[in-house]
Amino acid sequence: MLSQPKPRCAHCGDFLPFWPSRAIASICPRCSRPLALVPASISVARFRIFSVLHAAKIVLLPVVGGAIVAFGLARMTPSAFAYTVALVLLAWGVIDVWDGTAGLESGIDKRGRSIYTGKPARRLSVAKTIFGAASLALGAAGLILIG
Repeated sequence: MLSQPKPRCAHCGDFLPFWPSRAIASICPRCSRPLALVPASISVARFRIFSVLHAAKIVLLPVVGGAIVAFGLARMTPSAFAYTVALVLLAWGVIDVWDGTAGLESGIDKRGRSIYTGKPARRLSVAKTIFGAASLALGAAGLILIG
């Protein structure tokens, strides 16, 4: 008889007690991070669990890279470039503040492949929250100055 492995959180690595039926997103009860169910294969009904916050940061990287290349090749006006960078700063700020406050609440933080708990995690979470707030302020100031 085949048994399904227990799902694990993509952020803290803890086993999830359950995954809500028919849900594509859930929140880890241990680390309070949002998780998403993504198909791992087209032919077989297999899924992987991804951290929504980390996936959003990764998705925004090509946006910034594309804007830099387009601006460098004179395909984008300076105001459009500034607008794009300000929006990405706002998005990254929201992600960092969310991640930082979730880390303060749960006492769990992840940097690269290392998972921190307790006091080091809280220090990293405070830093993420501060830098996220600064990114929000810088992005908002950029949008105000552009508009």
